[in-house]
Amino acid sequence: MDFKNWFTHEFINWEKAAGERKTVSQFAEFLEVRQEYVSRWMNGNSQPGKKYIPILAKKLGNKVYSELGMSPPDILGDAPPQFKSKFLAALEEANKRYSDRGGITEEEAESILFEVMREHGFKITSIE
Repeated sequence: MDFKNWFTHEFINWEKAAGERKTVSQFAEFLEVRQEYVSRWMNGNSQPGKKYIPILAKKLGNKVYSELGMSPPDILGDAPPQFKSKFLAALEEANKRYSDRGGITEEEAESILFEVMREHGFKITSIE
């Protein structure tokens, strides 16, 4: 799948999670980028520049990097590779669940994160 198709698919998933029709302008607001850029990306007229990729990843997950043929930033530094892989897979799953649910509260986000981390073998009891 190319970036244009993936990005459009993300819009459709976001719309479904909201349970109602949404506009490109609303998607741009959710992503915290200008609507004209979202339109260009959805139409395949351009791809996001380096400035916008981390912004999109914050809302859509690190998959944005692979869809653009890039590697995501290494946020875990010198942690063992197996731990990194497991941790990043858990975060990706949590992000997917956030997106699937739409606008969630901080408490719901925390609950989802705890659930996913436990499913991936992590033992988290609280966030202070």
